Amino acid sequence: MRRRKSAGAAPIYQGEPGYSTKLDRDKDGIACDK
Repeated sequence: MRRRKSAGAAPIYQGEPGYSTKLDRDKDGIACDK
């Protein structure tokens, strides 16, 4: 799963390793979701 996240294939949720507000454009707690 971690490999897919780093490849951009899965969203990263707030509180998970790798989450950053810089990656969460719409501030909904889910980074890289769109």
